[in-house]
Amino acid sequence: MSQIISVCKANFTFIKPYLYIYLCMDIAAFIVNMILSTAGINSHTEVSYANIATAFLFAIPVILPFFVYKQVLYLGASRKDYFWGTTLLFTLASFIFSLLNIVWYYVELHILIELKEYFNIIHIFGWDQSGFLGMFFYQFFAYMLVTATLYLLFSAFWSKKGFVLWIAVAGIISVSMSIGKLREVTAELIGFLMYNSSLLQSVGYEFILTAVLLFACWGLFIKQRQV
Repeated sequence: MSQIISVCKANFTFIKPYLYIYLCMDIAAFIVNMILSTAGINSHTEVSYANIATAFLFAIPVILPFFVYKQVLYLGASRKDYFWGTTLLFTLASFIFSLLNIVWYYVELHILIELKEYFNIIHIFGWDQSGFLGMFFYQFFAYMLVTATLYLLFSAFWSKKGFVLWIAVAGIISVSMSIGKLREVTAELIGFLMYNSSLLQSVGYEFILTAVLLFACWGLFIKQRQV
């Protein structure tokens, strides 16, 4: 367990400078837009700054397979330690960003609304209909699902099976977007996961899909990847 925590810390140490720079830019943009809004110059609806901050979460599964995998193995960690340590980081990051967005959503709703309105993923997907815990669980499992998908794709970069996976994903996206009936099916599937009024169904299916994707990533790519 100590090795897993060490890998999690090593992952965070690597991404920390990029995270701080990204958050500072987000905060600076917020301050500037608040000044402009107070002066009556900028009053149009904007994307929530908490949502913009959360977007960094989806850069983590892209960065780590490229830059951290070899480092942690050279330091003595096993592939299994790397997998579980990275999964732990995804889980903690999804947890923190979910809470951050809920808190900021209430700030937007009760304080910032006097100056302008914001597009927030919580309101867009209707996750605010299930109270605080509903907002948290909807976000947390949706973030984990997207993160696991990206982790699988970018961990697959170094193998022939990964090349086949990328071709298959590109083909599926291309075909599903070009055929009307398949577009409808794709939209219904996304809607079932993201707009589902049943919290239990949404969380349950997202949890299963996340687990399948993570262990496919482990079994097909991380376990067999060369240093």
